[in-house]
Amino acid sequence: MSDRFSGSGAVRLWVVSGDRGGTDRTNRAVRAAHQCGTPNHDLAMVGPVHGAGTLLAVAVKVKGGHWQGGHWLLSYTGPPARRDSLDMMRADKSDYSSRGRSMSAKATDIAYVHIVVPDLDAMSEFLARFGMTSTRDTHDGRDVLYSRGTDGAPYQHIAEAGEPGFVGVGFEVEHPEDLEALAEMPGASAIEDVTRPGGGRRVRFTDPNGYEVSAIQGWERPAPSDPQQRPPVNTGSARVRLREPVRLETRPSQVKRLGHCVLFVNDFRASEAWYKERFGFLTSDALHVGPEDNVIGAFMRCDRGEMPVDHHTLFLLQAPGSGLQHAAFEVHDWDDLMLGHDALEEGGYTHHWGVGKHVLGSQVFDYWHDPFGNTMEHFTDGDLFDNTEAPGLTPIQQLANVQWGARMQ
Repeated sequence: MSDRFSGSGAVRLWVVSGDRGGTDRTNRAVRAAHQCGTPNHDLAMVGPVHGAGTLLAVAVKVKGGHWQGGHWLLSYTGPPARRDSLDMMRADKSDYSSRGRSMSAKATDIAYVHIVVPDLDAMSEFLARFGMTSTRDTHDGRDVLYSRGTDGAPYQHIAEAGEPGFVGVGFEVEHPEDLEALAEMPGASAIEDVTRPGGGRRVRFTDPNGYEVSAIQGWERPAPSDPQQRPPVNTGSARVRLREPVRLETRPSQVKRLGHCVLFVNDFRASEAWYKERFGFLTSDALHVGPEDNVIGAFMRCDRGEMPVDHHTLFLLQAPGSGLQHAAFEVHDWDDLMLGHDALEEGGYTHHWGVGKHVLGSQVFDYWHDPFGNTMEHFTDGDLFDNTEAPGLTPIQQLANVQWGARMQ
């Protein structure tokens, strides 16, 4: 079900439960919309969602803007609501999707994370145990380690020699026009050639937290390599592996790709707006502390239309500290993740958290520390959403919860 508003400009849409029509319900919706808005927004329209029978939609426009067509897919299927107060189906006071907000480009995936470590030999040994392939090079006079998985990206992890720290993150965009649009944004570099493996072109920014953020386009990708496959899995309802014992090779995990990173930020709202305006991210789940309007973080995914993507590519969290909280790398399956766990344990590396299954994102996870205290995650079996999935809102405590496995200490 959806409600469409015509015109052009920036629209924010809230969905509230209630009987279709009715002056009292409409007035309640108006008041609720004003409570959800900010001084930068005006109430613009209230009306029933066509065919819903039990829902009202409230649209709010940015002051000075114009209407833009858009829609919101609803998941409410219950009976007509009979409540004194409205149940706001919203995650916070912001527009969670890129629908209705100005943006320069759309990221298609995360490209890499970039850190600095004092010992590239030790880092290379760890990454080999972690399941990545590394090459050494020099860049701007500094020794650099480029590490990749099996999916054909030229690198997904950059470690350069020096004082430990976090440099930044890169995101892929699909078209040259994306770079051209980004180059017009405030604080953008000119479009420049990339002199790292895979080449391509990029536009660089410094985000509100001082992190270097690059949009990269036109990577030359080597052919991906196929992971080692195990025989089919027998379940209680599907017994498909017959006369074929499972014999797993002792080895590290097979990292496929970088899936997401988590960044500490000083001001979540400012950082959220900055990344969404440049890369078109959509919120999958937002996190609040105390009142629901005190949102301090969000899991955000790429907007690739009807194409399903990871539950999150970027997670921003307003918290003490700064830099990279962790980087997460997808592995082939659960057996592959557990083989990697044993390999890292046998290598004497420090385990952080796992094995378990997250609530938000549903991934099976396993976290480890590299020799310099950076946290890296193996994950598999995560949620995939397209751009119609509405955002969720949950207390911050849900971060530490699991569906099964190790609880965070």
